Order: sequence, then C-alpha cells, then structure tokens
Amino acid sequence: MARTPRLALGALLLGCLCATGAEDVPTANCLCLFDIDRTLTGKQGTAGEACPNDRAVDGTWDAAYGGGVFTLSELSAQGISTTFCRSCYLGLISAGGASGHGSKERAYIEENILTTGPFQRLAQRVPSAKAWSHPHNIASPLVVYKPDRTKQYAVEGILAWYASHGVEIWKQQVHFFGDRTENIEAFRGFGYNAREVSCDSRDWSMGGVVGLCGAAPLEIVGDSGVYTCADRPPVPVPAPAPPTTEPPRPPATLPPAPAPVPPPVPTQAPSPDPILTTSAPLPPAPLPPAPAPVPEPEPSPVPAPEPAPSPVPAPTTTQKLLPPPAPLPPAPAPVPEPSPAPSPEPAPSPAPAPTTTQKLLPPPAPLPPAPEPAPTPAPIPEPAPSPAPAPEPAPTPAPVTKPAPAPAPAPEPAPPRLPTSAPVPVPLPPAPAPPGLPTAPPALVPLPPAPAPPRLPSPSPQLPPAPAPPGFPPAPSPPLPPAPAPPRPPATTRAPQPKCGDRYCPRGWVCCRGQCRYPSSTCCGHLVCPVGWQCAGGSFCFPNP
Repeated sequence: MARTPRLALGALLLGCLCATGAEDVPTANCLCLFDIDRTLTGKQGTAGEACPNDRAVDGTWDAAYGGGVFTLSELSAQGISTTFCRSCYLGLISAGGASGHGSKERAYIEENILTTGPFQRLAQRVPSAKAWSHPHNIASPLVVYKPDRTKQYAVEGILAWYASHGVEIWKQQVHFFGDRTENIEAFRGFGYNAREVSCDSRDWSMGGVVGLCGAAPLEIVGDSGVYTCADRPPVPVPAPAPPTTEPPRPPATLPPAPAPVPPPVPTQAPSPDPILTTSAPLPPAPLPPAPAPVPEPEPSPVPAPEPAPSPVPAPTTTQKLLPPPAPLPPAPAPVPEPSPAPSPEPAPSPAPAPTTTQKLLPPPAPLPPAPEPAPTPAPIPEPAPSPAPAPEPAPTPAPVTKPAPAPAPAPEPAPPRLPTSAPVPVPLPPAPAPPGLPTAPPALVPLPPAPAPPRLPSPSPQLPPAPAPPGFPPAPSPPLPPAPAPPRPPATTRAPQPKCGDRYCPRGWVCCRGQCRYPSSTCCGHLVCPVGWQCAGGSFCFPNP
C-alpha cells in the first residue's frame, strides 16, 4: 500500500521534468530544409536599401551570383528559431557551394543560422551533423552543389542519414523552402512539402527567376502541400491586422445605441391606464369606416339627396366618394345606340358613290397602270379600237407628202453617214479607178523599216583575225575586254558576342551557367571566381598566390 503513492509521485515528477523541454522537442520529428542563395541570404549590397530588413556581415565573402559581401536575409537575421521550425531538425540543399570548403560563409551558417534545439542537441552528439556533403555521397544533412530541379532527390539521402543516427522522420513531416519556382514545382508528386519564398522581392535584373531579399519569417509555415508564389494564400498577412483595429470600435458605437432605447421603454411600461385609453379610441376609429362604406353604397343610388342633410361628417366624406359612380349615367349606351340607327341610312348613299367613280374615270392617268396587271385577253381587245383614231392624223401627213419631193435631196446626205460608220470601204473605190499599173505596191513601203532592228553585225569584230600572209609578222590580237570585277565582299563586321542564356554578354564579360559575369572573372563549376582568384578542381575558388 505504501508503494502505490510513491509510484504515483514519481510519475508526476517525471511528467514535470519532461514538460520543461517540451518547447523544443516535437511530438513527431519534423525536418526543415533550406536553399542557401537568396533564401538564407539576400542579394549582396542591398541591405538597408532595397532590402531594409537584411543585414550585411562585414569581412565575409559570398561568391554566389557574381560575388559580394555576405548578406543575411530577414529570416537568417531574426533566426530560424522564430518560426515553426524551432522544434524541427534542419538541413540544406543548395545548387551553390556556400563559397567553398573552409569559407567564412560556411562557418557563419553552422554557428549562427542552424541553431534550433533538436539540431543543436544532435550536433553535440553527432558532430558530423554540421559537415558538408556532395550529392554523390550524402554523409550529412548539409548538401551543396545539387543542381536545380533535382533537389528533391537529395531528401531521401538526408532522411537515411537521420535514420542511421536514430531519428525517424516521415515524408509528410519534411518541409523544403527555396526561392526558385522551378525547384518548388519539382517537388510535386514526391510526398514532401515545399514552399517558394522571397515572393514579395524578386531580382528583376535576372528576369525575376531568383529572389532579391531572401526569405522572411512569415513565409516559413508548416502547411502541407507544394506552394509557389503564384498560389500562395494571402490570408496570414492581413489576418493579424483586423483584430487589433476592430475591438476598440465596437465599444465606442455600442453605448450610444442602447442609450435611446431605454427612455421610451419605461414610459410605456409603468402606465397601464394610458395603454387602455389609447387602445379604446383605436378600435372605434377603424370600425366606423369599415361598416360605413358597406351599407351606404347600396342605398346610394336612390337616396342621393338624403345624405346631404346628414350632420355626421364621416358619411359626407363617403357621399363625396359616391359621386364617382355618377359618370355611369353618361356611360349608358342608349345615347350612342341611336347614333348607329342613322348609320344604316347612309347605306343607300352608295348610289351617289358611282357618280364619284364617274368623276374618277375621266382622268386617264390611273388607267395606264391598269393595263399592266391586265395582260389577260379580255383587256387586249379594248386597246385594239384605240388605233382607230390613228387614221385621223393620217390626212395630216398627206399634205406633207406633197412637199416631200422638195426635200428629195435629203437621201443624198444619207450616204455621208455610211463612211462614218465604215471608213474601210472608202479606200477601196480608188483601187479600181486606175486600171493601169497597180497602186498597191506603195502600200508595201512601210515594210522596210521592219528589218532595221536586226543590226547584229556588231559581233563581227569578235571573230578571230585572218592569218597573216607568209613573211609578215602576225598582227597583234585585239585587246580583250576587261573581265568584270568580282563583287566586293561585304565589309566585315565584328563577330557577334556568344549568346548567354537569353541575352548577350558585353565584350570581355564571362558567361557562366547562363548568366553574364563580371569581366576577367572565371567560371568554376557552380561558382564564379572574382579577379585575383583561381579555380581549383572545377568547383573551388582560391586567391592567386
């Protein structure tokens, strides 16, 4: 019996001790993976200007994207421990090399950025947790030189390394954060979570492909799924603002609203008598108008004069309303009915109508259109008698025929009309006129000019010269015409610069990984060695001795 309370007390103390470190120990192991360039870092030289929340680390060189002073993004400056990743293990997957082996940039990342509780405790137990690995041999969670669009394949090697040290992490608990859309899209279908960062700041000098200021703490969330900047939900940013501004407004508006409501309520509630008095007159008011119109409209037609002496004003108003039916007596149809009676009398009036038609007949104008629709045989005989009056004008031409012999010369001018219509026969009569020699040959005179064009004896000078007689020197051959000068080639121009990605680099610049780098720099694998540095092993930059 004494052991039971002791066991209970021991369990209680053990629970308290475990609860003290619950803040850093996740209920299920999670893993946060980050890109380095433009995610944990910002563009060199933008701290305090284009990126006010970034911070430059003086004395530390960052070789990414042309090189410059190592610049921390807002996430790295405030710390990963300020996000949900504070209770997760960490890892890196970068296409760059973090300025190469033994660089100050790598040392700063190890000591000042990768500082969550679970990862720090693991690094104390397994120092290789902060070592740097290459894609072909992943021996730590910090992987560099992993090409873009293939970073999802490095996650499996990192999970295997954690499992080899007793840390089991599910696929659903892996979260990757990077600034390139192409790398985030590549995670679809692998079961991992991925999110694009630096969405509000893009480096448009590189076409917006990469971020400018790097990741912000608000972008590091533990949502499940794959999200790019195009489909990120804008809810988390505005959500905190409304609650801070809304609470003070309701109390300011609520007090004036209830103030006017209470005064009318007590005035009506304490006095029951006025309610009865008000209710008493109200029923009689609606009652008189309702019965008044019902009985009065029935006797209204006969006793119309009687309502006038009625002293009650209310019925007078109803009687005034009754006069509207008074217009009904003029409405009765008996008055218009006699009017239709004379209407049959005008029916016999059609007799004079033909007289009007007779008046219309004289005008011949309407008649011509009638024959058009009258192609029937019936109207055809009617126009036949019309030629009868034609003989009447016939006697008029009779006297005209008498003077006709006088204008007999009129037929003479007719022949001149013929030559105008046919000028060709005019030259024919002169041919038969001279029966002697034919005059036709002169017509052939125009033919000689035709042979004039064949002036082709010019090539005769090109014939070979005749052989010289014996005893005489051969005549010198005529000089040959100068050969046509060959076409001059176009003026040579400078050879175009080689294309670098989607643009042309200025003369003297270096194209490295599809980007134009500073003059005299050296492309070294995924790095760009500045002036005075040299490339060693195809992936490391060292200062010249």
